[in-house]
Amino acid sequence: MALKTATLYAWLIFISFCIVTISIDYIMRVASDDFYTGGLSKTLWTTIPILGGLISLSILVSGAKNIRKNWRKICLIFLNALCGALLYFVVVFLYVIELGIDSL
Repeated sequence: MALKTATLYAWLIFISFCIVTISIDYIMRVASDDFYTGGLSKTLWTTIPILGGLISLSILVSGAKNIRKNWRKICLIFLNALCGALLYFVVVFLYVIELGIDSL
């Protein structure tokens, strides 16, 4: 698989896992009697995006196999993982704060 295609697939999978996690949590909160205590358990809340991240990283690593210099592979994978983690934390932070699920 080409590097650009692998990177695109990896990002699509990761973003899809994050959207599914937030969507399920929101639907469960709306359907429950108490919006603030409903939702996904903390275990599932963290496991689903981590699973998506691991799948994405494995796709990214397989796409980067044609890069000959190891430091470039490491930089590519590290930067994508860092951007994914930052994106996840910002989206979750905004979701939790905007809905009033938790506060600072």
